[in-house]
Amino acid sequence: MMQTQLVPNVITNNIAGGLNGIDTTKQLFQEMKISLFHLFSQVGEVIEINLRTSNQSNKLRGQAFIVFREQDMADRGLQELRGFTLFGKQMEIQYAKSQSDTTLKNKGQYDDSIRLNRRQKRKAKDDLKRMDKREKLLLTEQSLKQQLNLKEQILKQSNSLLLENLPQNYNQLLLQELLKNYPGLQEYQLDAQKGRAVVNFHTSNDAKVALSGLNKYQIDHEGRELKASFTA
Repeated sequence: MMQTQLVPNVITNNIAGGLNGIDTTKQLFQEMKISLFHLFSQVGEVIEINLRTSNQSNKLRGQAFIVFREQDMADRGLQELRGFTLFGKQMEIQYAKSQSDTTLKNKGQYDDSIRLNRRQKRKAKDDLKRMDKREKLLLTEQSLKQQLNLKEQILKQSNSLLLENLPQNYNQLLLQELLKNYPGLQEYQLDAQKGRAVVNFHTSNDAKVALSGLNKYQIDHEGRELKASFTA
């Protein structure tokens, strides 16, 4: 359901109603206009129906503008049809914020500059929406980078290493032989099935020294490289 609010003190024959933003083929588009015409014609003479679609896709924006012949007809439509369910969605109806081209023409108050100004305003609004999306995406990317940097800084203070890509036949004796020359070795846990091990050192500096020597270390004759990284 589209959420809208009644705009007070606006004298117009237009009513804007909320519609579901769904794909619109040409046939379905016409069916919607016909359904809206029959519905709103029950409260007054409808002289124009305008369904708004997105500039980027063939989908309804969720708005339809209904133009009545007289103001009192729009008043009845607002009172009697607000909350009416159409195409499976409940409409919320309000007075339009500006008068339609048709209404202005009937009053002799229309010129081409009005349509141009409206197009420019719609384009500016769409451009702002696209900018907002890009900025939100950029902020999200920056936030992720900050979180990753923070995590990296925290892990760099860790005294534990995760060793990955160990051969399947690797055992405790081979791991002990691999680690024996690194100072500060405290303990280690080998998971032979997953080919990895967690190694704890006394200090983070000890872990850094081991990391520089173990990461990308060629661990067998087939050229397999060990992957070493800080872990919590």
